[in-house]
Amino acid sequence: MNYHLAKRGLKVERLEKDFKDGVLLITLLETLTGTKFLIIFRVLICSSGKELAKSTLWSRKLLDHEIGKLDTLTVAFKFMEGIHLHLTNCGPEGMSLS
Repeated sequence: MNYHLAKRGLKVERLEKDFKDGVLLITLLETLTGTKFLIIFRVLICSSGKELAKSTLWSRKLLDHEIGKLDTLTVAFKFMEGIHLHLTNCGPEGMSLS
């Protein structure tokens, strides 16, 4: 894993911590498959209607919120499902909340 991430100057030191927001997982998937993920524009609004973050999928501001982390992980897991890579007893919800 780190061999492939090193191509982009990245490294995983603690799997459960480093994959928690989904960014390194997406980067690893991009590196392994040669697929480039689109950067999607998001607006995060809390229940009171206040805008919390307005940014791209990988922005640190958006990823500070659990919903942003879950959203990014969901993108990664949907991609893995699309290439028929199924993980048993593992999903985006469990990774972002651990």
